[in-house]
Amino acid sequence: MEGAVTAYVEHADPCAGLGGREAALIGAAVHDAGHAVLLVPSSSERDAARRSLAEAGVGTGAWVGTVGAWVEELWELLGDGRRIVAPLERQLLMAQLIADTPEEDLAPLRGNPGTVRLAASMA
Repeated sequence: MEGAVTAYVEHADPCAGLGGREAALIGAAVHDAGHAVLLVPSSSERDAARRSLAEAGVGTGAWVGTVGAWVEELWELLGDGRRIVAPLERQLLMAQLIADTPEEDLAPLRGNPGTVRLAASMA
């Protein structure tokens, strides 16, 4: 991908935010490409990274979030109109589907919470 920069940063304290070098790298990417995406594993790390970028003068042009939030945003923009099902919704849908299925059709599985969790995790 032209203009793409990939950087992996690990911190002893992930909620401490970005260091000056990381913020400068993201700032340079925003300057060169007009935008940058920083993926982090949690919302607390997202908040810390956003604070660090704002303090470094990179308040706009950099999107910071979790992988799940990034995929959802891209799906809203580029998807076909359907929405992504949240894990709880998926589990409720599977529970209803399994409850509506005759026991003989579920064999060798049973209609219990374990089967629901298994089916939801595979969907």
